[in-house]
Amino acid sequence: MTMSADVCMSLDGRIHFGKSVMSGGGVARNICESLSKLGYRSVFISVLGDDPQGNILKNFIPKDHLAGVKVLQGRSTGQCTIVLDRNGECKFLAGDMEIHQHLTPEMILENQEAIKKAPLIIFDANLSLPTIETILGLAQSHNIPGE
Repeated sequence: MTMSADVCMSLDGRIHFGKSVMSGGGVARNICESLSKLGYRSVFISVLGDDPQGNILKNFIPKDHLAGVKVLQGRSTGQCTIVLDRNGECKFLAGDMEIHQHLTPEMILENQEAIKKAPLIIFDANLSLPTIETILGLAQSHNIPGE
């Protein structure tokens, strides 16, 4: 969600009136969607909550890319609220990224066949250290990206 406000903001608990816009996001998801629109195949591995935001995001993800996506019952989809000033400059962000801790090394390894064929791997730095280490280990063992 992006909030745009036309006032000098004070972080003292008051309401700042603005305009709210919700859009699908996440860097890796945005890249996946863009590659799909350009006619390229990509593999999207992620976790979503069983909430309205997760359902909205599933509609933004191309159907043939959903195989690597797990919906987790009782969890909230990752969200980031961005507050912009009247010039569109980011003033601050508030993120709920707890669900990313549930994208585990085991889930990465379940998708190893698709990953080892990839020319490039893009991942979110909100993942747990063991998950990042697993991704980097696969990238190294399969020479991704190549020379």
